[in-house]
Amino acid sequence: MPDDSPITSDMSVDDVLSAYPQTAAVFVAHAMACVGCVLSPFHSLAEAARTYHLELDTFLDELRNNIAPKDRPPSA
Repeated sequence: MPDDSPITSDMSVDDVLSAYPQTAAVFVAHAMACVGCVLSPFHSLAEAARTYHLELDTFLDELRNNIAPKDRPPSA
């Protein structure tokens, strides 16, 4: 995935869910308690993936593939 992706590993879970609510389906599919968690503003996607023993790049790809095309940056 290009570096200009709208979703990066250092983003907080809360920022991603707020900007792209449709990504909640990815968290739920992995049985992650992140949706509605009071700690979501303080945990990055990398930390969440590590906590739930997910491969980070695969998790990020799933999140990125879940956002609507209009929410993605234009291709170069």
